[in-house]
Amino acid sequence: MKKVTASIIAIFMMAAMAGGTQEIDKVKPVLDQKWRELAKTTRSFLPPNRSENWDYRITVPFPENWPPKPGDGLVYYAVPYGLNIRNLADAEYVGAPWARIMISPGRSPQIKYLTTKIVRLDRQGVRPLFAKEIEIFDSREAVKASLSKLTALPDPSSLETKRIRDFYCLWMSTNGVLAGQLTKDHKSFFDWLGCQK
Repeated sequence: MKKVTASIIAIFMMAAMAGGTQEIDKVKPVLDQKWRELAKTTRSFLPPNRSENWDYRITVPFPENWPPKPGDGLVYYAVPYGLNIRNLADAEYVGAPWARIMISPGRSPQIKYLTTKIVRLDRQGVRPLFAKEIEIFDSREAVKASLSKLTALPDPSSLETKRIRDFYCLWMSTNGVLAGQLTKDHKSFFDWLGCQK
């Protein structure tokens, strides 16, 4: 299969992380303001003589509960990412999620702040994506739509189930640091996915 170049990988990885919903767009100004407040603490944990540039991204959606129930919403996280501009590498620093955004049917988005400072976790490597993997990441809107309408476990033999599993297993394989942080809150869903490590 054909690979894309490493220089384009970040575009697709960032696209795969983007929430891409009108509801998220509504709370983005609030998140931006909170991020600016958190960013003021960045210098307090940076090692001496290191130059790092941090920003945040919104994750893919996760089901509020698993198995899903009628009226459930989707959960997103705001996650810090940092680059060391003096030591460029095919990796970026990942921080602990600092906000949890709940998008529920018929209700305004709810934000829960998880920390009062940016907490650096580890570096996440990146790699070129195969063309098939790009197709899987491009299915994110269909996956989100599927999760939004589920009121029970999907048919294990359906195309919808395969699409969900393919998407999240690929996401977990390329976002291992963050996936490890979210396992506790979404263990039932991750177990159901059955992704190979």
